[in-house]
Amino acid sequence: MRNMLYAGVAGAAMILGASGAFAADLYTPPPPEQVIAPAPVPVGGWYVGVFGGAAFPLSMDTEGAFYDESGPVTALYGFDGKTHFDTGWLVGGNIGYEMGNGLRGEIEVSYMQAGNDKLKGTFYEIVDVDGDTFVDEFGVSAKAKDDLSATFVLANLWYDFNMGGLFKPYIGGGVGVAFVDQSLKVGGVKWIDDSTTNFAFQAGGGIKWALSEAIDLDLGYRFKGALDAKLKDSGAYVYPGGVDAYAAQTKDDLFIHTVQAGLTFRFGGY
Repeated sequence: MRNMLYAGVAGAAMILGASGAFAADLYTPPPPEQVIAPAPVPVGGWYVGVFGGAAFPLSMDTEGAFYDESGPVTALYGFDGKTHFDTGWLVGGNIGYEMGNGLRGEIEVSYMQAGNDKLKGTFYEIVDVDGDTFVDEFGVSAKAKDDLSATFVLANLWYDFNMGGLFKPYIGGGVGVAFVDQSLKVGGVKWIDDSTTNFAFQAGGGIKWALSEAIDLDLGYRFKGALDAKLKDSGAYVYPGGVDAYAAQTKDDLFIHTVQAGLTFRFGGY
């Protein structure tokens, strides 16, 4: 009887041990805690961009005079006023480098063109009455043809706010050179066909919208200028009654408001 009791206890112990081992085989430890990587921090990099938009040139001082080639060098009639321009267009591109601290520097090339709208100012004429001369003046607005254009090459510096966000406002500007050209006709007569090279600048701002990690939509405003632009011409005006000499010039600072949209493609910015 005692032997049977020992055998029962031993059997129970073996069963319990086997159950514990089986339970141990079924136990799976929990997976290690996953560590979420921090958001990428901008570290700078190269980028290129393209853009286009509307240009609004301000009026420029223009004057012209006609002379009688057969007589003394005295103006017979002329104009003193301003050339007003139509709304024009602008296209361009840039290449630059983001420094990782909000600043980015770039080289920009852009081209602007706007049609001549009208000449508005004072028309004068030398009048001879019984051997006495006097100047007859009156206001005039005359339709103008052809266009004004300018190519800008600028070195810019911009500052981006909220670098890591989806929307990045920015401000800045640049300096460089502008190649300005004007072809101006009034009443079928060519007044000016000339070009000049001038110191140029721009200032402005805008906002970038990250479409992806590498592409931004750029909406911006620029105020561009080409200082002391001098565009002049001279020649002969042939009409049924004879030939008159003429000289004309546009001499003023060229200032342009522009609104533009573009795309920026960044390389290794993160």
